[in-house]
Amino acid sequence: MILLPPLARARPSLPSWAILLACAALVGCDAPDAKASRGSPVAPAAAAGTLVELGEVRVGTMQRIWSAVGSLRADESVIVRPEITGRIVELGFEEGQRVARGDLLFALDASVFDAELAQAKANLALATRNASRAEELFGRELIPSAERDATTAALNVAKAAVALAEAQAAKAVIRAPFDGRMGLRSAAVGDYVTPGQDLVSIENLDRMKLEFRLPELALSDVAEGQPLEVTLDAYPGQTFSGAVYAIDSRVADDTRSIAARARLDNADGRLRPGLFARINLVVETRNDALLVPEQAIIMRGERAFVFAVQDGKAMEREVMLGQRRKGEAEVMSGLEAGQEIVVSGIQQVSNGSSVRTAAPADRNGQPAANDKLS
Repeated sequence: MILLPPLARARPSLPSWAILLACAALVGCDAPDAKASRGSPVAPAAAAGTLVELGEVRVGTMQRIWSAVGSLRADESVIVRPEITGRIVELGFEEGQRVARGDLLFALDASVFDAELAQAKANLALATRNASRAEELFGRELIPSAERDATTAALNVAKAAVALAEAQAAKAVIRAPFDGRMGLRSAAVGDYVTPGQDLVSIENLDRMKLEFRLPELALSDVAEGQPLEVTLDAYPGQTFSGAVYAIDSRVADDTRSIAARARLDNADGRLRPGLFARINLVVETRNDALLVPEQAIIMRGERAFVFAVQDGKAMEREVMLGQRRKGEAEVMSGLEAGQEIVVSGIQQVSNGSSVRTAAPADRNGQPAANDKLS
């Protein structure tokens, strides 16, 4: 028998089914990659930068204003009251009527005063004759000087009595103290009135007074003759002009505010005493102020920031704010005129990040393929 070495022995062959299974596994592994390479398009790269809306720092007019609230008062206003007791016998006006200075308003029963005046005049006539006769007799040295002096004194007393009776009789007639418009009366003909009783109001409405208060910090900014603008709830959307004419001499201890008064023209008679007023006192006007939209401002405590756009990147800038008005704020420092700033989309922007603005939509309402880089 011939023995073969171990290396020369024949190896057992693999079954055919095992070979087929291995080939199928290799084909299955390659199929997904081939399918992906043949049928799936490559996704485009995302556009660079955060989508934002930009605005511009513009130059405009800004006014430094002190705001306050106040009330309108008539330029002149009084409540008519009698000085004596009596019964009303005549009215010289209609409610709401315009009257002139000196026009009759009320007439009281003056029969007693007229009688007293007539008596005083009769006594004056007698005293006048007695004084004349005594002067003549004294000149002829028929009476002493004491008697002449007594008659002279009696004459002076009689004159005073006439003046008193005339004054009392005059108080029975009440006249308008100035040109104005009558209010609603609270007495009629036949009413018995007493001294100090309210009868009717009269007010001069050709000009109106505006009373208001400002904080003590405004004292250096307020001066007589300074213009102001007034808005009234009774006339929404309308502005009335006036000027300060008086400032109180002291600051109130409790409120640390100072009272002031202004005058407003009321030639058309639309304004009425008691109307609530909102006042804007213009103390300075700047025509070269830098203005930005309010929504572009980021507040962190008492500090303000704005994202300025430079070379397509949002750069955070600290700014100092001045006056504010509806929709805009004044920038005192930190920005320049014409500089682009981020107005919308601020929440997605960080310091130094790239930003872009959306291009206009195409005719089908779809955004354009390429966005405009800022």
